[in-house]
Amino acid sequence: MTPVTFVVTPVHAPLRARWRRYRWPRAPADRVGATRVACGATDRDNGEPDVKFTADIRYDAAPADVFSMLTSSDFQRQVCEATGAIDHSVDIEEAGAGATITTTRTLPADDLPDFVRKFVGSTLQVMRVDHWGAPDESGTRTGTVVVEIKGAPVRLTGSITLAPEGSGALEQVDGDLKASLPLVGGKVEKAAEPAIRAAISKEQEIGSGWLA
Repeated sequence: MTPVTFVVTPVHAPLRARWRRYRWPRAPADRVGATRVACGATDRDNGEPDVKFTADIRYDAAPADVFSMLTSSDFQRQVCEATGAIDHSVDIEEAGAGATITTTRTLPADDLPDFVRKFVGSTLQVMRVDHWGAPDESGTRTGTVVVEIKGAPVRLTGSITLAPEGSGALEQVDGDLKASLPLVGGKVEKAAEPAIRAAISKEQEIGSGWLA
């Protein structure tokens, strides 16, 4: 299947509380503050990952300022609340010049397809863990990201990078989204992808206002 690229401009596309209903118009990918998310699906029968997930998040601030924002409990709580979470928790552990950020969100599953709701029930619990290392001489940080949708089970694993870009910073996510379910795994992945995409887009929207 041909990869599809989504370009998100949060100012012109406010996100609704229920992630299943998110819709965005297209916009230039090089626009400051835009979030570029690409998802390419492949055939499960070929034994390849079903969804390749990448996101480029641009901020008009230095990487050090962006990292300080990402490791703020208040910022993470704002992002959780903005994604329509019924309940959420935030835990940030700093280790040297790096940090591990863990968030959990409980989201309504009302608008999920029936075949997904039978796995997750009336709510959807999403846990994300970002582990950031120390910056190098250029100010670039690298790390890992894990997003798990409990009960489905759906899991995104990948790498994260925060680097200087011009006068601002670029945060990149590169990972694989996979559902460990026979027969319906591919359908579950496609149903779960908008929730992850929406959370990343909302993070950029809140972050741009935070850094302004």
